[in-house]
Amino acid sequence: MKVVFLIRALDLGGSQRQVAALATGLARRGHAVEVLTYYPGGAFEADLRNAGVATRALVARRSLLAPILLALRLVAHLRKAPPDALVAVLPSSTVLTAAVRPLLPKTMRLVWSIRAADMPLERYGWRARLVYRLQRRWLDRPDRIVANSERAARVLRDQPGPAPCREIALCANAIDTERFRPSDEPRSDDGPCVGFVGRMDPVKDPDLFLKIFARLAETRPDLRAAMLVPGDAAGREALQARADALGVSDRVEIRLSAEDMAGFYRALDLLLVTSVSESLPNVALEALACGVPVVSTDVGDVATAIGPFGRVVTVRTPEDLAGAAADVLADDALRVRTRAEAPAAIEARYGTDAIAARFEDLLG
Repeated sequence: MKVVFLIRALDLGGSQRQVAALATGLARRGHAVEVLTYYPGGAFEADLRNAGVATRALVARRSLLAPILLALRLVAHLRKAPPDALVAVLPSSTVLTAAVRPLLPKTMRLVWSIRAADMPLERYGWRARLVYRLQRRWLDRPDRIVANSERAARVLRDQPGPAPCREIALCANAIDTERFRPSDEPRSDDGPCVGFVGRMDPVKDPDLFLKIFARLAETRPDLRAAMLVPGDAAGREALQARADALGVSDRVEIRLSAEDMAGFYRALDLLLVTSVSESLPNVALEALACGVPVVSTDVGDVATAIGPFGRVVTVRTPEDLAGAAADVLADDALRVRTRAEAPAAIEARYGTDAIAARFEDLLG
């Protein structure tokens, strides 16, 4: 089977990581896989090529004519060598494929990969709001919709507009458990550490993490915080200023490099997910695969993912989240159990091979 993925870019991000994982998994299963992007470059491009997955940028750079060129080149590329399935990932790609659907090969299945639920569109600009509204209006255009969580599927089914093309299929996120696993090396004795991983985006709410840590720090003078905001130097400066204002800047480390994310997780005693909205957060699954418990806001299917290896907080306030975090940090038995049992649980449910096989079935 020939499968083409379409995504705006391969920069660091959860959806981009999922495209890389699924494309690699399908290639290992003997399929011809190609990843189309709007623009060249990105953190996952080299990884894909090393795995034998072809990548191709449709335009060289951003410009006023880029949207028109994207549409024309996408249609020309797909008509020249039609794949069995085109998988559009994220709303910019789903909307683009819906717009050009009449021009695409009739024999090709169009699949939308939906990876968001309950998006707080009021926190975004007009372009993002328009794209999400167009996606909602064109739900009947793909041949199949695949959501990565029950919550995302439910939101699609319940929202106004055309009924989805057919019953929405489910396929969870894939986690590379060869990379994300506990370390055999002893941890450094620098004191307990809570962590955050995410881009500077309103939906991730890193400010809430700092407020939670400030509350924890009041009663835990030994506690440290580590934040990973991949490649965002301006974001780091803004977060440092907020940590200064909260009086905790000397205990907060803010990193930009995501080269060793597994090592980042392994150095934590607890990961905090502070998002306003998620479908199925990669960071929670990756931390659990490394044996680290998670405390999260009640978003998407995170409660199912975390299970007995952390806490999900339904009231999204610094006080409630700090209370849950303090409970987990004080529960040595929970942290020992998470390290011993969570990696195998994640492998069984979210391992790349199992998820690639599931996605393969959905494409067939």
